[in-house]
Amino acid sequence: MTDPYKQLARVAGYLSFSATLVKRDGTSVELSVKAERTDDERIESQYPGSLRVRAWSADVSDLLREDGSVCYPADGDRLRVACRDGVLREYSTARESATSRYWNWRYGAPGNRIVFYTKTEGIEIGNDAGS
Repeated sequence: MTDPYKQLARVAGYLSFSATLVKRDGTSVELSVKAERTDDERIESQYPGSLRVRAWSADVSDLLREDGSVCYPADGDRLRVACRDGVLREYSTARESATSRYWNWRYGAPGNRIVFYTKTEGIEIGNDAGS
């Protein structure tokens, strides 16, 4: 029987974008991300409101550093995505409102794939031709 997580990883790979996770300390990791969804996250407080967030998923193995540690998305990080229109866009990380986390496990079995969150508006920082 085929491992369902491997099948899901193949589908995600087919629908993915090349990206770079730029950490707040200036280090970066090349990875492949899949756009999952865009949500209006409800922020409950004295004045209820909402925040638009975009969810992305990535394979945990893409987040491994040379020393073997995993660099999960965190506060102050940025995601640079090479979009299909040839434009390079940068998105700031954001918290998911229900858990207040920057990332969560994508599937029921931890260790395979994570889903993480950014603001929906990406800043255009160039195109594939290098401008």
